[in-house]
Amino acid sequence: MYFAIDIYNRRIHINETNDKEKYFCPICGNEVIRKLGTKNNHHFAHKNYRYCDTWHENKTEWHKKWQSLFSKDNQEVIITLQDEKHIADVLINNVIIEFQHSTMSEDNFISRNKFYLENNLKIVWVIDCLNSKITYFEDTVKNKITYTKFLNKDIELFEAHFNWTNRKKYMDKIDIDKIDLFLHYKEKLLIKVKKVYNSLTYFEGEIITINGFIDCYKNNTK
Repeated sequence: MYFAIDIYNRRIHINETNDKEKYFCPICGNEVIRKLGTKNNHHFAHKNYRYCDTWHENKTEWHKKWQSLFSKDNQEVIITLQDEKHIADVLINNVIIEFQHSTMSEDNFISRNKFYLENNLKIVWVIDCLNSKITYFEDTVKNKITYTKFLNKDIELFEAHFNWTNRKKYMDKIDIDKIDLFLHYKEKLLIKVKKVYNSLTYFEGEIITINGFIDCYKNNTK
């Protein structure tokens, strides 16, 4: 957790704190402590080592870099549905963006999507596939095209059919018609999954740069 609440009820980033103040969890209100070591990213942690958000996961450097591409106001936003609260990685223009590096249970994945959909929020998943084996079929690669349906912006993309042999199995449960799925498979490139054949082992997708992805969501006002 990179954000907490101070005694004046202000939202504070971990790098803007000092050792003279107390800080509190934005969900449960309990006191949190600063973790400023050299092994992990600086972050807040509950004093009793128990996290009130059942979706909590330790964040990697990959996760931190992705979140930092968005304004601090858009990072770690609390989403509430009745008495249930969760922290979304990014909320921007009514779009939830979740960055996923670690393994997740199928039940957890389904419950997250259900929670955001019931809040009438659009869901975007960005999956860390930098160490995954994703290949494309040479004979399906088309010329550069303009894909106008991506957030109503004209983005130049490459379209191809892909093979993801070591995919995360819970991803087979994703509904591409309701949820946008992006695979971060090279340093500066993402694949937007468009069509799935039986399972995500084989799928049709389009390649977009990270800058193109970020610009679209930052500039989208819908």
